[in-house]
Amino acid sequence: MIATGIRVLTEDERDQIHAAALRVLDAGGVAVEDNELRAQLTARGATPGRTAEQVRIPSQLVAECLETVNRAPVLQCVNGKTLKHGPNDRYYSATVTDPYIVDAVDGIRRPALDDIARHARLCDALPLIDHVHLMDDTVPDLDSHVSELKGLEAFVANTTTAYHCAPGSLEGTRYWIEIAEIMAGGSLERCPILNAYVPSVSPLTLTDFNTRQLRMFLEHGVLCQVGPCAIAGATAPYPVAGLVVQSWAEVLAMVVAAQVIKPGAPIASGGGGAHPMDMRDGASLYSGVSKALASAAMVELGGGFDLPTLSGNLSTLCSNYTVQNGIESAVGAFGTFFGRVSCYGTMGSIANACGMSATQIVLHHDLIETLENFRAGIDVTDEKLAVASILDTGPKGDFLTDPLTLRYMHSDEHFFSPCLEVCAAGQDQSTMTDRATRRAEDLIATHEPTVPQDRVDEVRRYVERELKALG
Repeated sequence: MIATGIRVLTEDERDQIHAAALRVLDAGGVAVEDNELRAQLTARGATPGRTAEQVRIPSQLVAECLETVNRAPVLQCVNGKTLKHGPNDRYYSATVTDPYIVDAVDGIRRPALDDIARHARLCDALPLIDHVHLMDDTVPDLDSHVSELKGLEAFVANTTTAYHCAPGSLEGTRYWIEIAEIMAGGSLERCPILNAYVPSVSPLTLTDFNTRQLRMFLEHGVLCQVGPCAIAGATAPYPVAGLVVQSWAEVLAMVVAAQVIKPGAPIASGGGGAHPMDMRDGASLYSGVSKALASAAMVELGGGFDLPTLSGNLSTLCSNYTVQNGIESAVGAFGTFFGRVSCYGTMGSIANACGMSATQIVLHHDLIETLENFRAGIDVTDEKLAVASILDTGPKGDFLTDPLTLRYMHSDEHFFSPCLEVCAAGQDQSTMTDRATRRAEDLIATHEPTVPQDRVDEVRRYVERELKALG
């Protein structure tokens, strides 16, 4: 098993950043729009800030809330698989839709409802994916509520994984909770198949909407991932260190909010969204070295407090399948893959996190399979040290019929990516992108998710009732 990982912070630097974040919360605080939460924080020792909404959070309260976090939450897949969040636990996530589909054959287009079903089925078929994110309201030809409800219906009918959501409205939050409860068999507390992202708004704001959303999820036992998408130079300081300090302060503020609302609630650290603005043109860059550094730092900060962490840096700035796409995906993974990340994603993301595709899901799946072999390391059991085979074969022999060759030749002892081109000498010279596209289409065409049909039917009835109520 691999014994080391890549670190971007020393322990002293991690302590420095944490101390700086505590100073930000204690001296300046955060804006809390929700009156009830402000009162709850004040009752626990927070003090008024410079404005009526601002609340200063003392370091003692942060420490108390870090103590009460449930650090061993469990997610469950619809198929019954359990996803744990211990220091060595890892599962993988993908996305099934975005504002744009970067189709490897037809180019960039807007999503259709069928894309959600197809991509959910693909994720269900790929062996490493146990957690899938659906972005709400991405089908432009449909009314917003119709897009959300019909998208959810298509999604849950085609995957047996755990679900990840980030609703943009309280109504959307309700849809997710109620549909997930149906798919869970009635109770998300008994069968926790839903994971939600609840952000702060940078800089340092806990909005009324997100606080109410947080309460809704916590009331139903949903594991919430908290953290900002702070933008260096726009909604956070321009230096990478300052970006990380503010992002970590916002994570801590959300941890405190969750523990004040529901002590002992499970919370996962996020913050992988911290990224820079390109000051040359104002573009927000959701990939690249700075984002990878900030994400790695946030992973190390969360891991330092033994918090479950959801992260990943697989998105790329480019909107095509050239060398840049591969380099960016690999560089993004470089900083965080070997860290303390419970859920690693998001496979499929491209075009500055505004696009995705079936091809990109498969390409990222291949990359993750490759990296998993490094994370696992080399098996040095006595049998695989192969001393007896080496001695029995001796000099000038061969190992073609050696017992270990015959025993392991059909195993995963050596990894061969299904999509990599190997110099074909006139045979199939398709590119990796072509192979990934073919593999995606084959899996979509042949895979049948084993989703409980009675629950899918109940979701369809639920969607019909909600659409009828909307008129």
